[in-house]
Amino acid sequence: PGSPSEDDAAKWCLNNGLELIKRYKYIPKWYLVSYRGNTISKAAELVENKAVEQAEPSFFIPLEQRLFIPNDPLFFNQWHLHNFNGTAAGLSGYDHAHVANAWSVLKSYNGSLGKGVRLAIIDDGFDLSHEDLAGRFLDGWNFTDNNNQPLPGQWDNHGTACAGVAGASIDNGIGVSGACPECDLIPIRMNMRGRSLDQTAIESFSWAAEHNAPIISNSRGPPDGGGAMDMGQPLKDLVFNLTTNGRNGKGII
Repeated sequence: PGSPSEDDAAKWCLNNGLELIKRYKYIPKWYLVSYRGNTISKAAELVENKAVEQAEPSFFIPLEQRLFIPNDPLFFNQWHLHNFNGTAAGLSGYDHAHVANAWSVLKSYNGSLGKGVRLAIIDDGFDLSHEDLAGRFLDGWNFTDNNNQPLPGQWDNHGTACAGVAGASIDNGIGVSGACPECDLIPIRMNMRGRSLDQTAIESFSWAAEHNAPIISNSRGPPDGGGAMDMGQPLKDLVFNLTTNGRNGKGII
């Protein structure tokens, strides 16, 4: 009729090869116990021997986390975000950055996919009115033409692509999905006219830091097959200083 005290229950468990874990406050006739053997057999044995009125194994049930899959038509081609088919993508496995998994975690946590995060992209020009990027850009700068319109020149197509990979709008039924689809993009067009790469990079990185960019993306390098390329020491020192002392000591990513 009554339930044993927790101390008595602990002694009973010890005598029967069990370990008392806890007594449930609001279901006082039930106790959680641990058993190192076959819990199904042990539960049946306890009931059949009338040692207890009821005993049930507490099963671990794997819960499937549903991925957030946007309706952007080219998302399934973006194997770097979530690789559904490594073979089809020409890869040996299913390697990817787990971005779709991160989206699912963020949406369940606060519903935001990077809202309020500022991401500076240093590249050539940017199509500020692109259908998958329109409305996503903050004020930027054009070091090539020295104005606040970092639009693409005749041969510029890399900056728009990098902006899309990083922050294209998501779930809008258009094009691709950006890794940070709700972040604010700061477009910075490097000066590609008669300036050394280090010189224009120093200008661009400094401008991004002065305009409070917590993250800077700079995708540049030698032509394909052109061999290695190194940064000069002033640029190395600038990058080191920004990554360690930027954002008031937090560091710029």
